[in-house]
Amino acid sequence: SMSDSNSFLESCLWALIDAREDAALSVLLRKMLSRTIVLLRNDAARPKALEVIKNVSNRVKTATGVKLPLKELLQVFNAQEASPFEKNFAMLFLEIGWKRGDPSELGPLVQTLLQDMCRHQATHRTALLQMALFSLEHVGARGAERSWEGFTLPAPEAELLRSFLL
Repeated sequence: SMSDSNSFLESCLWALIDAREDAALSVLLRKMLSRTIVLLRNDAARPKALEVIKNVSNRVKTATGVKLPLKELLQVFNAQEASPFEKNFAMLFLEIGWKRGDPSELGPLVQTLLQDMCRHQATHRTALLQMALFSLEHVGARGAERSWEGFTLPAPEAELLRSFLL
């Protein structure tokens, strides 16, 4: 409900003040960031959600030791029902967090990145491709849960990747 959403967002603002260390902020963001972004589709919750997002954005840009919940952000970004608002903010945080990601986390996500590229707008596609290239080496790395074996890209995505690389 609306009051639940607003009290959730209000508690996020207080928790952000409390989370002074990078590690504490990383844990907090795993719990609240994607949920906050999804609340942007709710007209009544949007102003408060934007306040939380602005706060998070200011913090994570400067605190380079903060890890972002990449898998969850990618799920928000890829959701069929995601609004442009949600996509843009999910992408903002994906781009900030990607270069800080753990290789063991990035490897498996590369394939998710590449899989559905064609249904996203051009600027997002370019960002996804750059993120994928940044972490290609981690796919199938020692200890990784996924490898390239048996991985195929749909033709439109394969074409997009080819033209980007050439």
